[in-house]
Amino acid sequence: MYLCENCMANKGAFCISLDFEKYWGVRDVRQTQDIAQEFVAINDVLTQLLKTFDKYNTHVTWAVVGLLVHDTIEELLTASKGMQIGYKDHNLSPFPLSKLNLETMHEDLIIAPQEIKNILQNKNYELASHTYSHYYCLESGQYIEDFKLDLQKMTSIAEKLNIQFKSIVFPRNQVDETCLAACFNEGILVYRGNQPNKYWRNSTYGTEPFIKKLMRVLDAYFPLSKTDTIKIDALKAENERPINLPASRFLRPAQKFNFLDHLKVRRIKKEMRKAAKSGAIYHLWWHPHNFCTFTEENLKQLAEILKYQQALHQEFNFPSLTMSEIAAHVK
Repeated sequence: MYLCENCMANKGAFCISLDFEKYWGVRDVRQTQDIAQEFVAINDVLTQLLKTFDKYNTHVTWAVVGLLVHDTIEELLTASKGMQIGYKDHNLSPFPLSKLNLETMHEDLIIAPQEIKNILQNKNYELASHTYSHYYCLESGQYIEDFKLDLQKMTSIAEKLNIQFKSIVFPRNQVDETCLAACFNEGILVYRGNQPNKYWRNSTYGTEPFIKKLMRVLDAYFPLSKTDTIKIDALKAENERPINLPASRFLRPAQKFNFLDHLKVRRIKKEMRKAAKSGAIYHLWWHPHNFCTFTEENLKQLAEILKYQQALHQEFNFPSLTMSEIAAHVK
């Protein structure tokens, strides 16, 4: 675990959590053909991300969908046999899995055994849970029993990898109190919560109004909302609940219009500096597949942010820590 004697006196930290999901994170909202075309560069993106994080000695929480953590398609089909989730909208569930349907996708988009090994071999990385099935805790038709079965599948995955999941990132940031209690019982210590403002308020996917989504996009470039920060001392280990480590900002992918990206990075760096100066946590997140388009530009912007974190660490003792490393300091 990365700890420095001075940095915790300041109580600030820079945290990155990634929603590592590939096909399983978008299968219910995108056409298979579109996914295959857009994600063709996903393995190269992952390789470049690993190199970039290594270059800047960045600690990262990789929240992985359990369906990715299989060595072969056959193993995936066997492990998920008989699973089902009773969403009212049946399209939300990946089950039952069909070999015929999976064979229309390249294997690299469905499983990730080598990437998982690479993550586990790096002492700066934490492998966290993004649930087994990319589970939606707030969608109609699912019940806590379904979620508990999903949790048990992730516990089996952890045993296979000889680790324990200490952190969880809920798909589409759908946080449910009952599910939190179940997570705690499975040994989860911390989860990524939402920013406490109306643009990131907890909601189901289908009920979010267009204006809310639009304002989230615009807020990445212009200060339309206040980004709350929190100090490690203010984090609470509540009774039978994991610690809430709220996200600060979603790193939106690079756009065709460079002036917008300049505004985005400037906004993030300004918020990072404020957090570092006040001894607070800055929690950045995105999906690796967001970098599949305009890959070079995305990596360049990420490098700029990580280089700035190093400068802030020198000036204010602002280290890079994983979610579970931050949780380890909560009393």
